[in-house]
Amino acid sequence: MTRTLLLLALTAAVPAGAQSFEAPALRSGQGTLAVVGGDERSPLPAGVLLTAITPAGPEADWLAAGTAGETRLVLVRGDGDRHETIAPPRETAATVAEPLPVADERGRLVGLAWLAGRDRDSLAVRFAPWEGDRWGRPVTVAPPGPGSQLALAAAASGSSVVLAWSRFDGQDDEILVSRRSRGRWSAPRPVTANSVPDVTPAVAADRDGFLVVWSGFSEGEYRLFGSRLRGDTWQTRTPFGPPGSLFPTLVAHGDGHLLLYRDVHARAWTVTALDGTGRALRRTRIAAGPDASPVFVAADRDSVRLFALGREHDLTWETLP
Repeated sequence: MTRTLLLLALTAAVPAGAQSFEAPALRSGQGTLAVVGGDERSPLPAGVLLTAITPAGPEADWLAAGTAGETRLVLVRGDGDRHETIAPPRETAATVAEPLPVADERGRLVGLAWLAGRDRDSLAVRFAPWEGDRWGRPVTVAPPGPGSQLALAAAASGSSVVLAWSRFDGQDDEILVSRRSRGRWSAPRPVTANSVPDVTPAVAADRDGFLVVWSGFSEGEYRLFGSRLRGDTWQTRTPFGPPGSLFPTLVAHGDGHLLLYRDVHARAWTVTALDGTGRALRRTRIAAGPDASPVFVAADRDSVRLFALGREHDLTWETLP
């Protein structure tokens, strides 16, 4: 889905019971950078569209990434009200897409992942580590396959990084994952192998490992499924959303996760608070169209705050039995 307005948020861990997401959301349009709730809009180089953002401490408050016309990577680093464009890792491919800064659970920048190739149908998955004051040598995590590789997602815990993405295998789309441990990437492999499409993964780290959630085709429509990494093994897929659930966003929250997704049948975006086993504890939703693209701003045990439709929304949790 093409979006001309992309809404992004930073997350920061705070003590239990307090707001869990405190840093400001950002609104990035073509050629501009703006902080939600502020009046200033800062110009960016012509043709630049920012698409992802993450904490980047201690070097800066945040690092945002995007592209200029799908021909080069663009990185913008911000600290308070100031921001600057910084040099990205070296990339010579004709087409670049979906650059994704990766931070660990403490908000420290770990690296940058992106897609690169001769065109949109021949993209490789690439990664460059952040070495404290410079980018390390870029490596290819997954070479181009028989079709598209899209919907890149990432999470990190300490020095361990997991990338997840959707790849066409010649028959349908599958969710592939690769893990970086001790500086080495594992061979990409499917989370689950089947004969139906699996798309749009989201991944988050927690104290027990990593959780990936995606939309899989089942009984005539898409619904969310998830799998947890235990040691080196991805567990059997488990339903995480109702029929008609799409476009997941996943963040670690306390001992569990917050899961945001589009509910087609309810014509709304739903947020579910999950415990460490994946069981749904609380739920709330906002009525909005598929292009609303809500993002997390804040959350505690009583409510969750989203930015959507040009403003912030405070939604009260409904406790589930």
